[in-house]
Amino acid sequence: MIEDKNNFEKASEALRADYHELFVRDADCVRGNLYLPSAGVNGSKIVWESSNPSVICAKALSNKGYDETPAGVVTRQEKDIIVVLSAYITLDGVTLKKDFSLTVLAKPQKQEYTDYLFTYFIGSRTDEENVFFATSGDGFCWTAVNQNKPVLTSELGTTGIRDPFLVRSAEGDRFFLIATDLCIAKDGDWSKAQRKGSQSILIWESSDLINWTKPRLVKINSDAAGCTWAPEAFYDEITGEYLIFWASRVSTDDYAKQRVYYAKTRDFYNFTEPVPWIDYPFSVIDTTVIRDKNVYYRFTKYEDKSRIIMERADSLLGSWSEVVSETLSVQEGVEGPCCFALNEKDIVDGYRYCLLLDHFVGSGYYIMVTKDLSTAKFERKGGCSMPKERPRHGTVIPVTKKERARIEERYC
Repeated sequence: MIEDKNNFEKASEALRADYHELFVRDADCVRGNLYLPSAGVNGSKIVWESSNPSVICAKALSNKGYDETPAGVVTRQEKDIIVVLSAYITLDGVTLKKDFSLTVLAKPQKQEYTDYLFTYFIGSRTDEENVFFATSGDGFCWTAVNQNKPVLTSELGTTGIRDPFLVRSAEGDRFFLIATDLCIAKDGDWSKAQRKGSQSILIWESSDLINWTKPRLVKINSDAAGCTWAPEAFYDEITGEYLIFWASRVSTDDYAKQRVYYAKTRDFYNFTEPVPWIDYPFSVIDTTVIRDKNVYYRFTKYEDKSRIIMERADSLLGSWSEVVSETLSVQEGVEGPCCFALNEKDIVDGYRYCLLLDHFVGSGYYIMVTKDLSTAKFERKGGCSMPKERPRHGTVIPVTKKERARIEERYC
């Protein structure tokens, strides 16, 4: 809606273009925090106003000693509610107002997680660099679905999919699956893959784990990056954004080593510029994060020694320190760590967490368990079984009994 017709007539072509191009994604079914730009592509300044700030906050919020929370925080209510967002778009002293009517969906009911879903790829052949699913009732014994055939494929970018990572949204009723855009099957050239590889990641979305959007290829890395490996996502409750992190070599130091970088997103369409997150004297890849109460734990592959380093911090963007683990330091030839909490019914003798490690030079994934992450004491778990088609670098998330049944019925 144009508030002032005279203003629109005074507006430059650049301002009019920013006005017409401005939109709010998923306006008819808002589930999570919104991306609300503060500037248009042609240089206009955008200020937002909400008709109901308790449901959609249109102001950025400061956090002492931490990054700010951008405008667009959504607080879902007991029922669907309509909120009007007004954007005031200003350029060269002229302001245009544009209104958006948004339907914020009712918050989902709390669910009981009883089962598990494992998302992974299986190898370096063309038919193996895809997304595969397996399910489990206890987190230790896994059965592949879809007759060991891919669940998701891609014809975008390199056409290969490696290192799939699945995350349930902070609200609980949406899923994002991201993956490395890499097809090593084409030439087997790992040096080329690190120097001239993709600067993008593959992204899918779903609300039920069986109906997925078409994949999209999104550039999140810098022009200097030689690769964008093993992307993962973790929700930052302080800023209401997802931290996306991955490993890259860059041309600025002649691709000397792998570092882990991060960017932020609200909607998995718009990303901040990449920033170094882990920069050690040696190469690091395959980072994963888990939170236990108010402490974050980070597991990363020390590339040159093929072992896993464990760290801890009080916040995602805080100061990380290594947690010395005698039991992890002796796990050699491993990568692709995946750490997850067991559902309550599966906790036996106090063992609450599982750490999957991919023994890539030998037996494949095996499971270690611990009673307390803070102790860094892990034990090898016996009696486990993985799908026959050997899983590679994947993700485990808890699911409900209905979600598991729906997956197994769809991919029977």
